[in-house]
Amino acid sequence: MTFTVRQISRTTDGREIVRASNIAAGAIKIGRDASSDIHLADLAVELHHATITMLESGRINVVSETDRDFAIDGRSVQNVEVDPVKGGELVFGSHRLTVSKDGGIIIIAVERFEAVSDSAGEKEEIGLFTLSGLLAGRRMQAASPSG
Repeated sequence: MTFTVRQISRTTDGREIVRASNIAAGAIKIGRDASSDIHLADLAVELHHATITMLESGRINVVSETDRDFAIDGRSVQNVEVDPVKGGELVFGSHRLTVSKDGGIIIIAVERFEAVSDSAGEKEEIGLFTLSGLLAGRRMQAASPSG
């Protein structure tokens, strides 16, 4: 069986960018680790968070590799079977994984639905990585008498 992972991202003007990859395997890994088949750059996701295994019945089994839950259609679980024909929505941190099936291929669409951090949101980038709030200003240093 084959999995097709569709990484969906959006541009600032709302245009959708889809990057698809086919994985011919019986199981795929989900996690923050860059070597994961489904890489989720989110601190709410463990390095090796879960494994999706294809079952002989055509269903998939999603199992948490840690003690951290994930959500399926709004409820928290650590182990669940999903029928790709009916579909399902898995949530890991701020990422939504929508499961569906097209012919013999299981499709997993991955999309971030909220900003992972303040720097990923719509914030002004000037001053994002400064120490200005932590250090004394230059004015105060220049004005002090040097004896």
